[in-house]
Amino acid sequence: MKSEKQNECMVTVTLLTYFHKKHIRECLDSVVKQKTDFKFEVLVGDDGSKDGTRRILREYERKYPEIFKLVLRPKNLGPTRNLYDLLKRAGGKYIAGLEGDDYWTDEHKLQKQVDFLEQHPEYIGCSHEVTMVDDEGKEIYLSHKYIEGRHWAYYKPVFTYEDYQKFELPGQGSSYVYRNIFLAPKHDYSIIETASPMVGDMTLMLILTAQGDWYYMQGENMAAYRFVIKEGGKNWASWRENSNRTATDFIYRVRLEEYARKVLHKKLDLPQQKFELFYVAYWAMRANREVNGLIFDEICKYAKPFWYYWGRLYLKRFLDHYILSNVIYAKRHGELDPEDSRLASQTWQDFDRAAKGKRIVAFGEGVSFTQFMHKYKHRYEIPVVLDNAPAKWGLEKFFDYGGGDISSIVIKSPDSIKKWKPGTFVILIATTLFYKGIAKQLDEMGIHDYYVLGIMESKLWYYRLCDRWLPQKWTMHP
Repeated sequence: MKSEKQNECMVTVTLLTYFHKKHIRECLDSVVKQKTDFKFEVLVGDDGSKDGTRRILREYERKYPEIFKLVLRPKNLGPTRNLYDLLKRAGGKYIAGLEGDDYWTDEHKLQKQVDFLEQHPEYIGCSHEVTMVDDEGKEIYLSHKYIEGRHWAYYKPVFTYEDYQKFELPGQGSSYVYRNIFLAPKHDYSIIETASPMVGDMTLMLILTAQGDWYYMQGENMAAYRFVIKEGGKNWASWRENSNRTATDFIYRVRLEEYARKVLHKKLDLPQQKFELFYVAYWAMRANREVNGLIFDEICKYAKPFWYYWGRLYLKRFLDHYILSNVIYAKRHGELDPEDSRLASQTWQDFDRAAKGKRIVAFGEGVSFTQFMHKYKHRYEIPVVLDNAPAKWGLEKFFDYGGGDISSIVIKSPDSIKKWKPGTFVILIATTLFYKGIAKQLDEMGIHDYYVLGIMESKLWYYRLCDRWLPQKWTMHP
């Protein structure tokens, strides 16, 4: 049955929909506009939408019966169960991924990716850059730029199983086209729906890269990924932000490691990713045992061997509060080698002189900034931090230093300082790995009075000492 389908259809598009009435037409139109010299089908798995999404889907099915095949769930299954069912139904030689609030921006996308895979049988799949947009379609970021919380790797064209060990993905799901390994399964792939109710892309990429390398088409941008965070939202981004998922994320990684070992017969070791969740859960428990205690206890059941997690916990507490470990990481990876000689020569003494009598504003709300606040909370007063992520604007970030010592800081848009009087403030670029882009951004804004945390810290004597004796695996990645 499937072999006959394969002869008829080159690509199966697996399209997941759930409460996508507002955006589904843009998504569907981007699919039907694809210009190809082969046939493709679109398997639409609607997961119990009750907002009018299904009415629009039926409309397109009637208009394009040769393309659309609807699978309308009588009740909500969850994203991963929905996806896995579509993958088992896929009849194309290749599979392309898409969700109902995303869309393709190049009418030759499928043709380009299929042509590449036809010409390069050594690759299991390929992907490309995407543009992140908000709920109204306004561009937020290009995907090759750093986005905190996104596990997307764009540093080289070939993504391997070894790269996956960093728990990264070669792009966002709407850019994927890959060989249909579900036509003749080599393994049991039900882990896609059982490992996590919400996260399927990391599981799928584990299975795919275990069977071949992946190619990232640098310079090709052919899709838009809608990143929207709102309370009660139905999409993944909202679920990620509005749910306390620390324990489920930890257990998810444990299940992937077990699956790789028992089914794929490959080693998968994610100690860093698991430890970061353990560390977050620990501090959440310390802040509110009544609310977060059960979550931390659940993680401890899976955090084996216990000495590894608790040992790293106390080491990281020391590093975070006294030594910014991200500085060592960036230094080792060549990220603290600026082309600008002015930046390269900066010291804390320079910063202190420049900041005397002025307002200090931080730029970059992330791990390095958190570590900075813990280390220098009594030395510098910073009432506001700038960040390029719109989802953070207007939020307050709280810091619990223990013993009832709690402070907060407001996160604002970089545009908020445009009207400030020049010479009354200095900028501390708090991000360690991505300061070059921010420095360029500030220069373009006409602001040149800025200093880089990582560069100034790296000149302190104990960084030079720790860079020698601190093992690579203990360096904390942001």
